[in-house]
Amino acid sequence: GRVPEDVRARRRPLNRQVVDTGKPLEFPEMIVSTPRGPRIFKTTKFPLTDDDGVLRYVLSVNEDVTERRQAQDALRRSEQRLREALESFSDGLALYDGNDRLVLCNRRYRDMWPGHASIARPGTAFADIVRAVALSGGLKKPLVDLEAHVAEIVNYNQHPPATRARPP
Repeated sequence: GRVPEDVRARRRPLNRQVVDTGKPLEFPEMIVSTPRGPRIFKTTKFPLTDDDGVLRYVLSVNEDVTERRQAQDALRRSEQRLREALESFSDGLALYDGNDRLVLCNRRYRDMWPGHASIARPGTAFADIVRAVALSGGLKKPLVDLEAHVAEIVNYNQHPPATRARPP
């Protein structure tokens, strides 16, 4: 369809920039009134030159990103509700992925041991968190072998008693 005059007017300075620099330019997202209602468009302009390098045209690629933006907004709201729910727990709560990396945790979990809060961030390996707690003095008994302790806790975490095979 035809681009409304108000939209063309907002784009003119940016079009001029593409012509002046000869470089592609990604426009800020723009809300445009359409027969289907307001839509969000992402536009990128590319200079097109002839064989001699002379600018002949400016190619405009317009992408309707309305649904993507709505999905991203819905995801952000959902993540916020999840964070609020996690924070409402009085106990420490953490979720690790299949590679034993922290996905998310609540404040109570981060505050459980000295030195733990600074390392309890998404992507941190469970073993690194266990090691940090041990090194910060967060254990009740003296530690003889740090790496043996980390291996024991990681193994226990990966194979809790309820999931261990029982002898025949």
